[in-house]
Amino acid sequence: VRSRWSQAGERCEQFEMELRYRRHDGQFRWMLARVVPLLDMTGQIEGWVGTSVDIDELKKAQDTLRRREQELSEFFENAPVAIHWVGADGTILRVNQAELDLLGYRRDEYVGHTIVDFHEDRAVIEDILRRLTAGEVLHDYPARLRCKNGSIKEVLIDSSVYFQNGEFIHTRCFTRDVTAQREAEQAIHRLAAIVASSADAIIGKTLDGEITSWNAAAEQVFGYTAEEMVGGSIFRLVPEELHEAERTLLDRIRKGEHVAFSETERIRKDGRRIYIALSASRI
Repeated sequence: VRSRWSQAGERCEQFEMELRYRRHDGQFRWMLARVVPLLDMTGQIEGWVGTSVDIDELKKAQDTLRRREQELSEFFENAPVAIHWVGADGTILRVNQAELDLLGYRRDEYVGHTIVDFHEDRAVIEDILRRLTAGEVLHDYPARLRCKNGSIKEVLIDSSVYFQNGEFIHTRCFTRDVTAQREAEQAIHRLAAIVASSADAIIGKTLDGEITSWNAAAEQVFGYTAEEMVGGSIFRLVPEELHEAERTLLDRIRKGEHVAFSETERIRKDGRRIYIALSASRI
C-alpha cells in the first residue's frame, strides 16, 4: 500500500487496489480502495480523498468460481472417458487426454481442426452437427473415427450443446470405444450363421437338459420346430431306457469332458427311432 501510494504521489495521479481492512471486531474483509489526490493552486498535493467498497462477498464468490473451474478442468482432463468440445462451426475447441490416447493424436494435431476431418463417414458427422444445432440430445449415436495410424475406431457418442441466451457456445461430447465389442458381435454373428446353415443338427442346452437353441438341421432330423423345442427338455428326444445314459452324458460335460461321436438313439416327432452319432462339449 505504501509503495502504491508513494508512486501515485510522485505522479500526482489516482490509484486503486484490493486490500483487506480489519473491522472493529477483528474480522478482515476485502475492500476495493480508490484514492484521488487533491491539488492546490500550484498543482501540489495537499491531501487525498479515498473511498472503500466492501467486495468481500464478491471475492468469496470469485474464489468459489475459481475452485469450481479448477475442479471442472481437473475432471475434464483426467476423466477416463474421451471428451471433446466442438464450436458451432465444427472446430474442436477442447479435448481431454483420454480422447487423444484413443485416437493417437497430439493436442495440436486435434484442437483447432474441424471434427469432420476425424470422422470416417462425412454424412454421419453432418447429421450429428445438424441434430445438435437443432437442440437435440444424442445418446449412443454410432460413428466411426479415424485414428492417426489409419485404423478405424467404432464408437458410441453422447452429446448435447451448451447454449447461452440461445447462442450455440459448444458441444459436450462423450465418446466410448466399442471396437472390441463390435468385433465380438460380428464373430458371434458369423458363428451363429455357421450354426444356422450347418447340415448337422446342432442343439444348445443347459446342464439340466433344457434346450436353449435349435438350428434348421435339427428341425429336419427330428421333425420339431425351434418354437416347439426351445425351453423344453432334451429328454423329449431320448428313449426312456437311455435317460440314465443322457444324465451321465450331462455329468461328463459338467466336468469339462468332450464327448466325441457316441452312437445312440433318439425319437423323432413322428415317433420313429433314429440312430445318431452324437458329439458334445460345454459352452
